[in-house]
Amino acid sequence: MAGSLVVLGCFYTGSWAFFKTHSVDFIAAQHQAHAEQRRRAPASCTLDTLLNFTSDAAAATQKYQVQGWSHPETWGTWTDGAVAELAMRLTPAPSGPLRLMTRIQSAMTHRQQPIQEIEILANDTIIGHAFFQAGDPPLDLNSLIPATALNNEGMLRLVFRIAHPSSPKALGMSEDPRQLGILVNQIRISTVAVDAP
Repeated sequence: MAGSLVVLGCFYTGSWAFFKTHSVDFIAAQHQAHAEQRRRAPASCTLDTLLNFTSDAAAATQKYQVQGWSHPETWGTWTDGAVAELAMRLTPAPSGPLRLMTRIQSAMTHRQQPIQEIEILANDTIIGHAFFQAGDPPLDLNSLIPATALNNEGMLRLVFRIAHPSSPKALGMSEDPRQLGILVNQIRISTVAVDAP
């Protein structure tokens, strides 16, 4: 009898541990802790490196993704939700302004919301604003990151604010439940040439 109780106790303890570590709250907490770690100690990124968000090269860019990014696909990676964030430590640490090129392959638009709007921030400084309509061709959005938005350690936090993320499932377009905004294909951060006097 005592042995049966021990086995039963172990079963309940194991079941509790399994469901605890696989619960929605536990997984969300793990994602949050992972995001905070990437913000505090971001991966290094060499200036003028082309970051490719397509499925065949996304392994090199996923280490910069903090939150708000879906899985990589053939044409790029969709933002998922109202905010998509990247964090990186630029090398060498920049001493002047930078140029951010974001190639946006597509945007989520629909009849009720025919225009998608995004805002880009670098270390909490607004550096870009863009609008997209259905059928627009891919766009290379160029934004200037001022030197005042950067620090001596080269830490850079890029945030894409999506005004109208939408779920294809809610719109009756497909079974896709993601809150899609823009499909990012490539990003490049480059130094800005300063003309000599």
